[in-house]
Amino acid sequence: MAFSYSGIYLDKAHGKYKFYYAYFGVFKSGSWRSLKNIDRVAGISSILVRDSYATKNKVANLKMEDCFVVLFLKNRNRKIPFKRCKDLLEAKLEAQKVAHLLNLTIVQ
Repeated sequence: MAFSYSGIYLDKAHGKYKFYYAYFGVFKSGSWRSLKNIDRVAGISSILVRDSYATKNKVANLKMEDCFVVLFLKNRNRKIPFKRCKDLLEAKLEAQKVAHLLNLTIVQ
């Protein structure tokens, strides 16, 4: 699935959002949903540690940190990824901007 990606559209004027998948970078699929179902936003980090083994028993640990701004649905533990960020500080700042723009509660 080369050139495929996912994203989100926000339509604040009509109170809707659309989480979509773009297949081959051309065909987008997804449906519009109400922003009323979203009440919280957060900047989060998931830390992945990957081990690789080389010859002569040398171990190399690679630490990769992915940070995201996520939207939370009301009365559920479901998260909608909104934006990928380079570090946790940027994710938290972007979450504050989104919270102010959409009038959402920030989860710490």
